[in-house]
Amino acid sequence: MEKRKKLLSAILSVSMIASAFTALPLSASAEGEQNSGEEVTATVSPSTTAGVTTTGEPVATATTEVESTDEPATAATPEAAGVVYEDQKIKITNAKADKVTIVISKYYDNKTLAGVELKENVTLENGSGEVAYDLQGKAAKIMVWDDIKTMTPLFATTSVEGTVDPAPTVKPSTPTTTPTTTPTSTPTATPTVKPAKTPVPENAYYVLDHESTDTTYVNTTDSATQAEGVWVSQYYAAGNSVATDTNKDINKYFKYTNSQGKGTRTSYFTLPSAASTLDENKQAAVEFDFKFKNGGTKGNNQIALIGDSGVPIGNGEYNSSNKPAGTQAILKLTQPKDGDAQFIVNSDSTLAEAATKSSGYKNDTWAHAKVVMNFETKSALVTITSLDGSSTYVETSQVPFVTNATSLTKIFVAAARDNSYVGIDNFVVRPLADGDVTGTYYNVTFSVDGKTSVVGAKEGETIESVPDVAKTGYLFDGWSKDGDTENLFTTEQVLAAKVTADTTYTAVYHKDPAYIEPLQSVEFSSFPENGIPTAGADANTAADNIISVKLIGEIGTDLTANPDSRVTDLNVDWEFDGFRHIASKAAEGGNGATTDDVSGNEYCDSYAEVIKEAQTPTSVNFALKSQAFNFYGQVKATVTYNGKKITISRPMAIVPTKTAESGVLLPKPGYVTNFDWYSDDMVGYQAVTSADNKSATEVVTGDWAAYGGNTGRGLYLAKDETTKKKFLKLKSTGTNSSSFAVNKLDSAPTGQVIITQDVKFYNNNSSILFKQDNPVTWSANATAISFNFTGTEFNLNGGDKICDATPGKWYKIVLSADVTSKLCFAKVYDEGGTLLGESDITAFVNAGATAPVYLCYRTPDNSQGELDFNNVKVYTPEIDRTKFTTTVADETISIPEAGESDVTTTLTAKALSTEDYDMIGEATWAFDESVTDTSSVAITPDSTDSHKATLTVKAGAPAGKLLIKVTIGGVTKTVQVNLTSSQDSVQFTQSTSSISIPLTDGTTDKYTYAAKVVGPTSSTDKTPMDIEGKTVTYAVYDKNNTNPLTTMPTGVTFDAAKGELSVSSSASATTLYVRATSTNRSNETITKAVKVTIHGLAFDFGGDGEDALMEGYTAVTPTTAYSEATGYGIENGTPTIGGTASVESADSDYLAGEFTFKTKVTPKKVYNVTITYKGKLASEKVNADLTGTERANDTLKSVTYAVPVIDDVLDLAFTQSPQVASIVIEKAADKTAGVKPHIYTVGDSTIANNGSWAYVMARDYATYLQLPDIATFSNNGRGGRNLMTYYTEGILNGVLTQIRPGDYVMIGDMGTNGVGHKFEESFNYYIDACEAMGAKIILNSYSPHGAVKEYAKVYDSSTNTFTSYRQDDYDNIVRKIYAERTTAEGDKYDANIVGFVDIGKMADAAFNAYVNDYETNGYASKDAAAQAIIKCFSDHNHYSNGTIAAELMIKGYGDGADAKGIVKSLYEIISADLANANQD
Repeated sequence: MEKRKKLLSAILSVSMIASAFTALPLSASAEGEQNSGEEVTATVSPSTTAGVTTTGEPVATATTEVESTDEPATAATPEAAGVVYEDQKIKITNAKADKVTIVISKYYDNKTLAGVELKENVTLENGSGEVAYDLQGKAAKIMVWDDIKTMTPLFATTSVEGTVDPAPTVKPSTPTTTPTTTPTSTPTATPTVKPAKTPVPENAYYVLDHESTDTTYVNTTDSATQAEGVWVSQYYAAGNSVATDTNKDINKYFKYTNSQGKGTRTSYFTLPSAASTLDENKQAAVEFDFKFKNGGTKGNNQIALIGDSGVPIGNGEYNSSNKPAGTQAILKLTQPKDGDAQFIVNSDSTLAEAATKSSGYKNDTWAHAKVVMNFETKSALVTITSLDGSSTYVETSQVPFVTNATSLTKIFVAAARDNSYVGIDNFVVRPLADGDVTGTYYNVTFSVDGKTSVVGAKEGETIESVPDVAKTGYLFDGWSKDGDTENLFTTEQVLAAKVTADTTYTAVYHKDPAYIEPLQSVEFSSFPENGIPTAGADANTAADNIISVKLIGEIGTDLTANPDSRVTDLNVDWEFDGFRHIASKAAEGGNGATTDDVSGNEYCDSYAEVIKEAQTPTSVNFALKSQAFNFYGQVKATVTYNGKKITISRPMAIVPTKTAESGVLLPKPGYVTNFDWYSDDMVGYQAVTSADNKSATEVVTGDWAAYGGNTGRGLYLAKDETTKKKFLKLKSTGTNSSSFAVNKLDSAPTGQVIITQDVKFYNNNSSILFKQDNPVTWSANATAISFNFTGTEFNLNGGDKICDATPGKWYKIVLSADVTSKLCFAKVYDEGGTLLGESDITAFVNAGATAPVYLCYRTPDNSQGELDFNNVKVYTPEIDRTKFTTTVADETISIPEAGESDVTTTLTAKALSTEDYDMIGEATWAFDESVTDTSSVAITPDSTDSHKATLTVKAGAPAGKLLIKVTIGGVTKTVQVNLTSSQDSVQFTQSTSSISIPLTDGTTDKYTYAAKVVGPTSSTDKTPMDIEGKTVTYAVYDKNNTNPLTTMPTGVTFDAAKGELSVSSSASATTLYVRATSTNRSNETITKAVKVTIHGLAFDFGGDGEDALMEGYTAVTPTTAYSEATGYGIENGTPTIGGTASVESADSDYLAGEFTFKTKVTPKKVYNVTITYKGKLASEKVNADLTGTERANDTLKSVTYAVPVIDDVLDLAFTQSPQVASIVIEKAADKTAGVKPHIYTVGDSTIANNGSWAYVMARDYATYLQLPDIATFSNNGRGGRNLMTYYTEGILNGVLTQIRPGDYVMIGDMGTNGVGHKFEESFNYYIDACEAMGAKIILNSYSPHGAVKEYAKVYDSSTNTFTSYRQDDYDNIVRKIYAERTTAEGDKYDANIVGFVDIGKMADAAFNAYVNDYETNGYASKDAAAQAIIKCFSDHNHYSNGTIAAELMIKGYGDGADAKGIVKSLYEIISADLANANQD
């Protein structure tokens, strides 16, 4: 306070010397030891009755014109004494003092004093020195005094030439007495100065000025944790700083700069509780200095006062949509990106629409805000001026709180991207002072067409403006006041009315009768859920899918429900793109076209029909029958209304077949890798954009979607007009933020994945990413792979160059990542498949990326760009067992003697996939179960490369074979090391470590154990040799190899004399040791034991401790790897243990994670498999098409399935976040032949549908001659299926489990619904599987093509003959297989294929005979008879429109050998086979 008084005294002294003045902003800065760096500012009030205030008391001043006769100073020579102003410095020479005071005064153009500034206690050296000072081109006078007290000038006044400001006009105050009528002179205009900010009172509740050197004001580490008294930022704490301003009123201040380049970022300051203090009227005043600088056009700056407890938004300004729970805004100042530096007060409106906003503010300029908060009325009085009060940016206005805040808790700032920043300082919360609130303020509320705005006004004053009342389609009647609709006011009346209370004005309208509301927008009002239409129960039944649109007028009217009667052209043109093209057929080499009439309403190979009703053009019915093909398309609706057309579209897909190739994570089940297989009419289709940048459902692309913040981002189906190939194109047309094409895997990989893709890069800094977090989250531990295109080369994770790269060129890129080892690699090929370069195997970008699921293609940030990609596949590689190699540096190791050093050797494993890619997953090393003594041997994996390990052998290790297992990617390989010793030892020459309990009752299996004594050749030669004459005895010990068994386990016997262990079908699972005992050459006893696991087919998954394994079960742990030796175990996975271990239940604990369980069984049998599991199960994988019979469990529960096993290994693959607790396998009872053999048909809708030959034959079977006498019959066709889906859906499984010895299976009607990639291999498997179950095979060709649509040519109307038997690839393959497997001298000869029914050719023969006999059949002509047959076909595959075609196929017609029909053909084949069987 003493310093303030001293400074005020100095200012008043200067004022008197300057000969008295009004409007004088005075600032004083003191330099030197006595001031201790403190800055004090005193300001003169603008009115003639106000004065300089430092302690709350006004000081009177007067207005005086200041004349000056001083001539401009001349530059001083170095020897001269005086003061000059040069180079923005005040230079003093030869003053007769060591310390001086410098006085700088400035003037308006009317020569009145504009301001005075003091620099006190300026230290000189030998009377000379200089002080930096920027006059900014303004005219000024400079005086140098000896001291502030004596004010003795040391030199003449120096005048500096420059510009002067115009004097402001002063509004005269009201005189207290009547003025004299005759003025003495014309008054001189005096400047007006706005009120300056209130000095900080001693009773302030809280002050934040950022000046203390002992306080940490900012946190520079990103954090979402609220911390009192410090500026915190969630996403860009690097923008927090305490900066220094040249303005001494500011000096140090908080500055938040957004230079991250990734969108708006924010910071906030949590105030102490003192800042929430309110007076008895629930009021407090806040003052602060601030400045905005908006660096671009990509976001808004903002300062907000926040109430309550929540954490504000971290990446956007506060508005009605960005209001996290618990945050309440009191005041917000928002500087829009396009607002010419002005800012808006408490509104989300545009600058043009805002009721309260700044005027005259300039970017990057300090301003002062005073806010009087009233928490009772939820309103604030806001005044914003320049720092010195000379300019007013926001006149005192009352504004309502943004929300219903109850206290002040935080200061919030938001800075737009492109180096925008916000500064804030001198933040004071204080009690109200005199003059803070002058008069009473009221709220005037306007309600216009449902939108509300509030304007504050002082009592007795008028408002300046009203909201725009224009409303399309309506005429404005006037304003109702406070609900009074009888007496309306004009806008002029409202503007003229003085405000005396809170008032509400509501705009009143009536509809314009001449107005025809134009169409504004169209939207789908009904659409299949998730874009997937419902199919009927079968191929004969259609389900309704209503698709309709809603027309919306420009004022929001539903024009569908309420069209204007004057509109006569309402119409909707419907298009269904993509639904006449089968991608799977294109994938198999066909053109993908369906048999639909493209000019009609048929779609989906005639399985769908678009039904339109003339009276309701805005709605159609997409009637869909059950079928097997997948279609990826969109529905377009082009709406015409009153001359205006609008087209909208929505994606729609039909995905009945969701079989995925085993181990494939992308594409999603039911989708394809190659977008060239899509229909041309889908080119230009734009995929959806993820709403949250975390996930997206995209039914057309299989969840490929656009992510990021770039407003111009988009993902499209594109076509190269040169190559005519289609692909996906990521394109960003905006220049802000990021753009990605992303697909999120359904589950994270648990081991290694291969990612193959074709990519064309255009822009440098584009990349392919494999990430754990969503792509716009750049947190740590997020990224596994970052494959980068620099514009001229490729690199992986920022490493060395892989190869040169050219923009606009296609490359095949293979990436691989393994989450167990955190390693990855990349290979680059040209479009023709030539390897161009490959990376080293390198570490993940972030080691914490343990579960990457986002595959991303990225164009450069903040710029326009594009990237093309296709043929994307993510899959789990399969190890090629023939290329899984292990090596040991020393295959034979001499065991060290006691006291000698340990012996070590290096073990190495290398595995390749079936495609010859490196298997980079973590390798685990362990001793084989046969190694019972590991006390003197150890394996130590290499710390940097787990594919290497060190074997350590210590003294005392047992001699003999040492088996070591190494597992990579769920596959185990064994390496053998021979240990030789100077001591004799017992070694087994014959043993079995894993024994399966026989499945057949009454069966006993026997196993022999034999051993010998081996020792060194001599004391100096450790080469092992057999020791003759030594007797070896055998005994069985318990599971701990501790005590001999006196009582053998049930079903197990041991003949010690023979070393023979017998295990019968009645045995239970157990573990024991067979121990061999003999003597060495010193007649000392020596022993060797082998561990024997006797297991049944009951497996307890989880742990294997004493507290985990249920009696009678065999333990399967995460390390139980399958091998031929053990006969059971895990492959292709690394599960973990879950649940709680218990010996009371095998289901108490479980293994979690994807894996395949395999166990050896007797081949060609059916097993009842009881599994307690959760997730998806596929049993008995055959190939890439026949990926297993699929089943699923939503919860962990026990289910029993009948599983036919063709080979000797039952395999069960668990996926989709599985849990497996137990598996119990029991062989089903063998079936015996029936009294009559049974005939099963296997096929698709051509035999399943109503009216097909097999359908009719099953229905009318008893009426046929001869065949029912020797065999029964059932139709097992299923519409819409092919070899893949018939297998994966378990339909074939149902046939196989029913077959009895001697039954017959007809196979042939497969192919019209897709042939897959391995049709011939899969067809042969069907034959083999049925034969394995005891059936004989009858192959057949397809029923004929119907002579309709594009197949009409199969009927020749000129000759009235049919040639309709199929010559498609799939039918030809069936004929080929039959020929190969029935050629007696061929290597594929199969005696169980007993015949071929050529249905297609028999149909042609019967059809033609029937036509030729047209008169007998009641027709007027041959063509009429032919047309009767043709009419049976609804399309070229199905013939349900009558029975003539089916009856002719079944019964035949005429006497020709080819016209005998199916029944007669089957009778001849089966009766001949039965006769042969009887002869045998």
